Formats: sequence, structure tokens, C-alpha cells
Amino acid sequence: MADQTIKLKRNVTNTTAPSTSDIAVGELAISAVDGKIYLRKTDNAIVASEASVYTVPSGTTTTVIGLTCANVTSTSPIKVSIRVYDSSGTAHFFVVKNAEVFEGGALVAVGGDQKLVLETGDIIKVVSDTASSVDTIVSVMEQS
Repeated sequence: MADQTIKLKRNVTNTTAPSTSDIAVGELAISAVDGKIYLRKTDNAIVASEASVYTVPSGTTTTVIGLTCANVTSTSPIKVSIRVYDSSGTAHFFVVKNAEVFEGGALVAVGGDQKLVLETGDIIKVVSDTASSVDTIVSVMEQS
């Protein structure tokens, strides 16, 4: 690597993802509003860091009864990964990795007969290969 300089840009006003005109290839941008980090890749795609979509409250056991990710862009397909952080084992586990979701489509990762039981401090995280491309709905039952 010829250039070892890390350039950081930041957005403190909204959650809009940067465009290719905002950041150069290899450059990082930070959204101080929602805590996401964006990177422009050599293919000009801008990817975002994982977003925590649900954290189990203290003293609670949670049953996830629904988890849906929708492609909200005109990009088809996007690739979505969903991971669970197990706070008791300090490890991440994939629920789904790089699942393709086509334009106008949705991925139902948990629903119907499938359930996911989480403990205090566990976190569900979602990331897409395309910035600002996925909306996530999590339905839970919490028990203290």
C-alpha cells in the first residue's frame, strides 16, 4: 500500500449515507448521529458498518418471534447478514450470512415456527453490502 493515510469525514446533522462524490476510494466517513462507519470500496460501492437493531435489556430474557429485513433501494440484489452477539460468551454468531434480497423483497430470518431466545446484553446486528439499503423489523417478547 503506497498511501497509509486514513482520512475521516463526519456527519453530525442527519443519517444520510455518503455518496461517491463525498468520499474517495478507501476513505472512511462517520455518522455521529447513528454511529455508522462508511467505506468506499475500489468498485465504488459504499458499505456501512453493522447496525445494532436490538439489545436485550438488563434482567430480561427475550424471545425473538419475528425478524425481517427489507430491501428499500432500487439496487437488486443486496446482500444482508444478521449476527447475534452472545454477551455471556463474548462471541458473534450468524443467523444468516450474505443472503440476497431483491428489489422490493424481504428476508424473513425469524418467524413462523422459528424463534430465537436471547439473554441480557445479547445484541442483534444487521449489515448490508449497500449503504442505507435495508430496513429491519424485530418483534420480541420480553420476560423479566
